[in-house]
Amino acid sequence: MGQAFGCIQVDESTVAVKEKCGKFDSELDPGCHCLPWCLCQRVAGKVSLRVQQLDVRFIRVSVSKKNWDSAFEEKNDMAKDVKDELDKTLIMDIEPDSDVKKAMNEKNAEAIKSAAKNEAEAEKISQIKPAKGEAKAEEISQIKRAEGEAEAEEISLIKRAEGEAEAEEISLIKRAEERAEAEKSHRSSEPRKG
Repeated sequence: MGQAFGCIQVDESTVAVKEKCGKFDSELDPGCHCLPWCLCQRVAGKVSLRVQQLDVRFIRVSVSKKNWDSAFEEKNDMAKDVKDELDKTLIMDIEPDSDVKKAMNEKNAEAIKSAAKNEAEAEKISQIKPAKGEAKAEEISQIKRAEGEAEAEEISLIKRAEGEAEAEEISLIKRAEERAEAEKSHRSSEPRKG
């Protein structure tokens, strides 16, 4: 509502970027400001200074220990000190732009989808391979069983045929012996012609 009347408020530890006719004009410090919208002035965005305060404080501390001449002479050393201090600083929260967040979320969702697809494929393979192995083993078992049964049947038929042949042979021998015996006894009982 304040911007409709050309008044805006910049919060503490924040700087607003002022544009005039679409070009950068200046930075607005914390507090109340008048931006007449009819003169094409507007706030393009706000930047938090909380992250920047650490390095500014460290530079102030470093510079306060030196005089101006030595501060300018040792600016590279101070820059290195600031870098070292920043490296030691714990970063609490990083808040990327909404477009960056959206892109990261899409990439994460795509990675999760791809991982789920790969996991499902691996699960499918892990179930199919053992099932195929079991089916092949069962098929081989049935073939071996059928071969065994066929061989047993063949052996049984051979043995039965051998037994029947042997029995027939024995029967023929006995009949032949009986006939021979009968002929012998029949010859001996017939009167001799002589």
